[in-house]
Amino acid sequence: MRRRGHNRNSYCLNNRTVLRYALYNNIIRQPNIQHPPSNYRRPRWSNINNEKRKIKNNFSQNINANEINLKIEELKRKIEEKIKERKEFVAANILMDEKCFRSNENNLIILKEDFINYLVEKAKSNFIKKRKLKKQLNDLKFNLEKGNENVLIEDRKSIFNPKSNESILKLPSVKWDKWNSIIELIGKNINKYKLNLKRKKLNTLYDKYEEMSKEKPDKEFMICEKCGAENLKEAIYCHYCGNKL
Repeated sequence: MRRRGHNRNSYCLNNRTVLRYALYNNIIRQPNIQHPPSNYRRPRWSNINNEKRKIKNNFSQNINANEINLKIEELKRKIEEKIKERKEFVAANILMDEKCFRSNENNLIILKEDFINYLVEKAKSNFIKKRKLKKQLNDLKFNLEKGNENVLIEDRKSIFNPKSNESILKLPSVKWDKWNSIIELIGKNINKYKLNLKRKKLNTLYDKYEEMSKEKPDKEFMICEKCGAENLKEAIYCHYCGNKL
């Protein structure tokens, strides 16, 4: 057959022509395609959802009330285990130290301002993230009573009681991971901060000792040979005995 031009569809047209010729001359058989009947109607989404709802209702009716209670108790037990793990993590990382923490009016432990500044300075992040971290550290409140460990933050969503606190131990895992990293940062830097304070104290004492042990230079004074008194370099006579220097 003659090729029709050089466009992309020329081969497709030729193949189509060959297929028609083969079907017409019974060289190949036409596939047996089963078409839907004339009265067939495609089911609508509403009908499909109704069928799903029926299956769901039948499933819920078959479940016994005791089985539901067992599942509820199992889920409660898993939640309690998760909270217990988080309490142990807080107790392992946050150790009460007067140099890093202080108590507020509600007998909760909060971070000292100097320790917060040290943590923000050590954080490897940009200015905006450091500012956000400082705000989060200021919001943290700890209860380190054995067995009742808890970490609280200010509940900003509460309109009626703006000073209410929210426990982060019961938060979802996505939100807990954010606070988890902050608590870990605090635990790693407690000993480093205490060592840094000791170094600063040592440096101040060393500077003070240097100032105290600093001797007056001999060049600024002249010593009288007769009485041994100290005189200014510009003096001609001793101010104590009158001897000529």
